[in-house]
Amino acid sequence: MILEIACNNIQSVIHAVEGGADRIELFSNIQEGGVTPSLGTMRMSRVFEVPVYGMIRPRGGNFCYSPKEVEIIKYDIESAQSAGLDGIVFGALLPNGEIDAKLCEQVLTCWDKPITFHRAFDFVSNQTTSLNLLIELGFERVLTSGGQPSAIQGLNRIKDLANLSEGNIKILAGAGINSSNVHNFSDIVGLEGIHTTAKKNVTNQNAMLDSNWVSDSKEIEALRSILDETTE
Repeated sequence: MILEIACNNIQSVIHAVEGGADRIELFSNIQEGGVTPSLGTMRMSRVFEVPVYGMIRPRGGNFCYSPKEVEIIKYDIESAQSAGLDGIVFGALLPNGEIDAKLCEQVLTCWDKPITFHRAFDFVSNQTTSLNLLIELGFERVLTSGGQPSAIQGLNRIKDLANLSEGNIKILAGAGINSSNVHNFSDIVGLEGIHTTAKKNVTNQNAMLDSNWVSDSKEIEALRSILDETTE
C-alpha cells in the first residue's frame, strides 16, 4: 500500500525520504491547508529519487477561482513543469458544490502528466456523481477523507468509494491518519494507500516567530512498518 507524505518544506521532504515514503505531495503554508510551493522548493525536491506531486492552489479558502486566479494557476503549472515534477494536485468547485469541469479540463490540457484531485472532493454535493466525472475527465486519483473532517470518521465512505472506483481511478485516504489508526485502512480493497503529513510541531524559542511544522521521520518509519506488515 502506498504511503504518501504531504510535505510543507524541504526538511519534511528529507524526513519523508528517510522514513520510506513512496511519494511526496509538496505544498506550502500549512496554516491555510496548503498552497502552491515555491519554484525553488519544487526544484530542490527533485534531487531525491521519490516521485513528487506539487499542489496547485493559488490561495487558501474555498475552491472557486476567479479568472485572475485561473491565470495564476496556469503560471504555477508552468513552474511545476519547469521543475520537472512527476504530477500535480489540484481541485476546483463551482459555488453549487459541483466540480468545475471546465477549469479542470483546462488544467488537464496544460499538464500532460498525472493529476490528483485533492480534498476539494470532500466538499462536493454528490461524491458518487463527482467520482464518475473525475474518471471521465482523466484524473489519476482522488484524495479523500470520505467527506468527513477526518478519514477515520469517513472510513465507511472511503470503503464505498474504493469499491465504486472499480479500478478506473485510484482512491487515496487522507486526513488525520497516523500510526495509531492506520491499521483501519490497510485492508480496504481497492484503496491505493494513505496520505498524511505525519507532522510534529517544532517550537521556536523566539516568541516573535511562529512555530514550524515538519514531517516526523520516526512517525513516517512507524507508518511504513505497519503498512508493510499488514499488507504483506
